[in-house]
Amino acid sequence: MPETFDSKDDKKTANPVPHAQLSRMIEQGRSFSGKEKNCVYLNTGNNGLFTDVSFSSGLDFSDDGRSVATVDWDHDGDLDLFISNRNAPRIRFLQNNHKDSKESVMIKLKGNGMNSNLDAIGARVEIDIDGKKLIKTSRAGEGFLTQSSEFLHFGLKNRQNKFNAIVKWPDKNQTVETFEGLSAGNRYLLKQGKGKTESLNKRQPLDGTEGSKHEIPSSSRAARIPVVPQLSGTEFKINGQNGKILETAKGKPTLVFIWASWCGACIQKIEELTIRSSDIRKAGLQIIALNVDEISQHSDNSKDGLKLLQKMNFPFANAKANEQILNSLQENHDIHVGLNKPMPIPTAFLMDSKGRVSVIYKGTHSIDVILNDIGYSKLNRKDRSIKSAALDGITINHPVAVKTGDLQAASLQFKRAVSEETKGNLKGAEDHYIWATELVPDYTVAQVRLAKLYIRKRQWKDAASRMETALNYHPISTNDQFLLAKTYLQLGENKKAFNKLSVIHKKSPSFTPAIFELAAIYVKGGNTLESVNYYRKGLKIDPNNIKASNNLAWLLATTQNKNIRNADEALAIANKIVNLTSNKNPDALDTLAAALAAKGRYSEAVKILGRAIGIINSSGNKALLKDYKKRLKSYKEKASIDE
Repeated sequence: MPETFDSKDDKKTANPVPHAQLSRMIEQGRSFSGKEKNCVYLNTGNNGLFTDVSFSSGLDFSDDGRSVATVDWDHDGDLDLFISNRNAPRIRFLQNNHKDSKESVMIKLKGNGMNSNLDAIGARVEIDIDGKKLIKTSRAGEGFLTQSSEFLHFGLKNRQNKFNAIVKWPDKNQTVETFEGLSAGNRYLLKQGKGKTESLNKRQPLDGTEGSKHEIPSSSRAARIPVVPQLSGTEFKINGQNGKILETAKGKPTLVFIWASWCGACIQKIEELTIRSSDIRKAGLQIIALNVDEISQHSDNSKDGLKLLQKMNFPFANAKANEQILNSLQENHDIHVGLNKPMPIPTAFLMDSKGRVSVIYKGTHSIDVILNDIGYSKLNRKDRSIKSAALDGITINHPVAVKTGDLQAASLQFKRAVSEETKGNLKGAEDHYIWATELVPDYTVAQVRLAKLYIRKRQWKDAASRMETALNYHPISTNDQFLLAKTYLQLGENKKAFNKLSVIHKKSPSFTPAIFELAAIYVKGGNTLESVNYYRKGLKIDPNNIKASNNLAWLLATTQNKNIRNADEALAIANKIVNLTSNKNPDALDTLAAALAAKGRYSEAVKILGRAIGIINSSGNKALLKDYKKRLKSYKEKASIDE
């Protein structure tokens, strides 16, 4: 969990990624609430003692509760509850059906809006009932993410006579005002400075609002998990019996059934699949039974799962599972299921005709349920979201809610894309990155990752387009902008590259890759002076950059511009980089030879360049040999003249 601090002098370092850490804990099965049911405590009126009435109240739901708001929703004089949860149901309405509406009074306050706020937040109301004072304070919040009704509710048991309310207003002078003539069973508005009690009419009963019913959940340990974003990357090929290749994503739905010979529930399911084979084939469903006997912790060598299937006359395809396929299916499971735990035996995956998982079954489920789920993958994402809900209800068709759903789906697509790219499945990664950006075009991280994937594939135009899209929505890192500039250079769009590099240099003056790239562009354009200036500028920041040092030394040694040429500086730089590369870099040796030649020391240049050619002949880039030998010939001719 994120670290806490006991005082301002605490020397602990704050956790920089608390949200990510908390998310991992939840994925691992940890709970915010410790899996504790809701608790309700009743004030006994006996010296501040409370008693636990959680069960008898009917409020002890096994929800991961967050907030409770109180309000007399049906205007019957008692408080009803709205409870919000982290899990489903997100909202519970609990209706209080107390029979006697005259055992309470509801009071709403209104400040004068000048020296007291209009909502009268902070005001205190006191009622005296037979010498016993009841006090309530108007507050702006009632707990975490909660705002209850502005009405103050006072419970009044068997109160027949009228009574007064004393209000201390939240102004500078703490003005006190008495309102007379209140009676039980009514609702009142008390306005600051008026001194009169104003009755409010009750709202007419609302139709169609029912309280939540406390239902005991099923004791079944089986789980049916319909997924909303359908992810590829789980399609596979595997050797079945008699060398036959079994594969998904061949234009028909597939149920991949993971089983073991030691699993009684698995054997029962295989028998059911066998009995219902005609119905399964009629529905066009392919079955692939993957046996895990050989890689299971419960492996029993005395049994052969595939022979067992033969004895049972199992009519569908079957094979021995391997680690690669199981890991892929486990990963898909973990993306969709919050509790990232190993899959139980049996587990089944219903895949659509493209090999994308649509429903995950843990434990055993009837064949009718599975056959009915075949059409689930053909629904659009919104309908799949509704059908996947664990509880019946309605969706919030609000732009913010829709956008949040899109982002959640896109994040799962992105997570899958990263995984596929890590495994080397670039096509699968590309598909998932594209799906993520189609759902949420301003998903900058996905746009950038897709651009880098295109760079790996040398699809420069697509890479530039994705980087530009990302930059249009949000700022991207300096390194990513530099990648965009380099991509422009690959496309031959030198002007765009120069402009982008200039912007980077202006915003990040110490970012040397942009400085050195600008230097390279200047020299290609024939502006040697600016190139030298930029190399010098960059090397002040990064003095040990061998490539930039080598380029600068080469320019200083070989340029025909006498105002720029500096053989002494070139020689000093060349000697430095040759030492840094332990006399093994042919480019550095070539530059040193050029610097020696610029000093008129041709014999030494011949010796150094001969060493560079020797390195290239043994292990270097032999495409350079032609230029090296041409320079070597020139140095030899000049050396002989000097002699």
